[in-house]
Amino acid sequence: MVAGGPYFSVVSQRIKGVDHLFIGEVEETLPLFLDDLAENRARPVYRAKGFPSLDKTPIPRWDLVNFNNYLSMSLQMGRGCPNDCDFCHVVILNGRKTRLKPVERIVAELDALYSAGWKHDEVMFVDDNFIGRRRRVKEILEVVINWQQTHRYPYFFSGQASVDLADDEELMELVARAGFRCIFLGIESPSAASLEECHKVRNQNRDLRASVRRINEWGINVVAGFILGFDADTPAIFDEMAEFIEGCPIPHPMIGLLNVPPGTRLWTRMEEQDRLLGMPSGDNVGDPAGVNYLPKMGLEALINGYIGILKRIYGARGYYARLTGFMKGASRQPYLPERLRAEEVGSFFRLLWRMGVCDPDRLLFWRYFFSVLLNNPREFPQAMTLAAIGRHYRIFHGRVVEKLEARLPGASGE
Repeated sequence: MVAGGPYFSVVSQRIKGVDHLFIGEVEETLPLFLDDLAENRARPVYRAKGFPSLDKTPIPRWDLVNFNNYLSMSLQMGRGCPNDCDFCHVVILNGRKTRLKPVERIVAELDALYSAGWKHDEVMFVDDNFIGRRRRVKEILEVVINWQQTHRYPYFFSGQASVDLADDEELMELVARAGFRCIFLGIESPSAASLEECHKVRNQNRDLRASVRRINEWGINVVAGFILGFDADTPAIFDEMAEFIEGCPIPHPMIGLLNVPPGTRLWTRMEEQDRLLGMPSGDNVGDPAGVNYLPKMGLEALINGYIGILKRIYGARGYYARLTGFMKGASRQPYLPERLRAEEVGSFFRLLWRMGVCDPDRLLFWRYFFSVLLNNPREFPQAMTLAAIGRHYRIFHGRVVEKLEARLPGASGE
């Protein structure tokens, strides 16, 4: 068995049952392994000596992928992140200096994906922060814009960035012109004390809501990440976070509990304070809720608060209210073409049946449906997409809440 990647790299000393383990990025170690394997002398561990140049990264073998099994594809501009949040191991895995692929390689990957027959809309740039080197990124985006225009914008893009994207009007315009329709921002917390604690420097001393709205004005939806469980969090954080999400409003918040990855400054601090409970599982619905440290507010209080915010944010009433507010001010992405595919017509009628007839929250759906038609009919397709996503949120987070409630002290069977 051969294993590698982020998880295996950070917990390599605990991995059992793997014949050949890759630690770090593999552009330089994988060729060595293949040569050694051919000579029947492959080593048990291959450790990267540093951070390789990305001009050696091979173009993905899209011909091996069954596109029918996917809704989006992934590409990468570069690796590394200039930020240094104390809970994040990106800088350990990929460094603080952003390394970008040559622009010719990015175009070649787009060409390869297009030639292989990917006809769905979404392609995600999976960089942890794709705006890490702004001057170079602007040059890359200019070339991507030309590629999109030449091919009549076959794709819309999504990606991950830091919140200061909103400060650079030129960069925002290039991101929009390139065809980005969705950006993930690590907002983490509305609490200034919690942001300072985790060293989220770029989020401090700014109006985070205004930053989200500036990105929205370009017709780009914000998917925002939030974390609960910082030492500076008080019992008020659950209402503060919910009010922040509702006030923006943010259709797609991703709310998780703090985990402590090995190798981070947070791990070192928790270890010094004798508060570690083991390795992180990466599973917020594990036992106990995937939390691998002793929270200052207490584990039971943290999980109870987490359950409360999940019900408030992802419940049908709260979700539709947030979407209604969002859609009233939503702007169309000005550079992406409007097009309607035959399969989307079928999907729309299935959505009407499931959400407008079968769903127990159908009255809320119809109220939202007609609100969009009256207030922002141009954004009706996006509104229906968001409604469908919300249904999946309710199903998934309903299961999460059930599992968490079953693990609380005093629950049946405990």
